[in-house]
Amino acid sequence: MVWGVNERFKWLLNRLPFGVFIYVAASPGAGSGLALCGTALEPVELAEAYWPQGRGWKAFYLEVELAAPGVLDEPENPARWRLVPRDALERLGVRVLPGPQKLSGEVVGALKGLLPVRVSP
Repeated sequence: MVWGVNERFKWLLNRLPFGVFIYVAASPGAGSGLALCGTALEPVELAEAYWPQGRGWKAFYLEVELAAPGVLDEPENPARWRLVPRDALERLGVRVLPGPQKLSGEVVGALKGLLPVRVSP
């Protein structure tokens, strides 16, 4: 899939590949929570605007490895997503902050354990 970072964080694209966890901020029907885990593989140039927020985003290919139930089965229907709630992340010591943050290997393993849907290669 294609994902991206705000231009403020474009320096991350110089560090590819790296692991990514996607946390969905409050969205209509889905609430908020941890949705996906994967690996950012390579930057990609898009022919037109991709994000609803408009320009100012740097895109990359994201190989999805794990997901919360419903996210991959019905990506257009957030009401069916069963996201990992914020308090589960906070119990692991993860503060939900805007933008990228570094996580320890121990926390990464624990977060991966919270996402039950494994993507087949």
